[in-house]
Amino acid sequence: IENEEKIVVFATHHEIIDSIKEKYGDLAVKFDGRSSAEEKNKAVNEFQNNSNVKVFVANIQTAGAGITLTSASKLCFVELAWTPGDHLQAEDRIHRIGQKDSVNIYYFIAKDTVEEKIAKLLINKIKTLNKILEGKVLEEDNLLSALLNLIEKGE
Repeated sequence: IENEEKIVVFATHHEIIDSIKEKYGDLAVKFDGRSSAEEKNKAVNEFQNNSNVKVFVANIQTAGAGITLTSASKLCFVELAWTPGDHLQAEDRIHRIGQKDSVNIYYFIAKDTVEEKIAKLLINKIKTLNKILEGKVLEEDNLLSALLNLIEKGE
């Protein structure tokens, strides 16, 4: 922002989205499940076309598909969704036709938090999906049992 660049920030909880919007005030627009279609379009248009708007903060699931945010080349995930597909869809909001710059995507994950556990599960889920797509045999496990195993181990 200090370098006059735009950034997209994705989160999952309203409180986080609201606090980021509040922190950046008029430099930011937000969009989440509480927003109307009109508010969504206004936020996207302001971010894409207003050089004074530097931050687009939104819910991963709500804004992760169907919009173009190519005025930014940087994206931050400050909270994680439960599926790798949600992240890939959200990443595609800035990595689309019309993007002129290299894209940088950042995942902020603090050590010893639930987000760290979710990140580990997402990585395992991506490995599982890749095995399925490659036709390899899988171990019997699912996301819920993996999470319960992490909790039981105290990880």
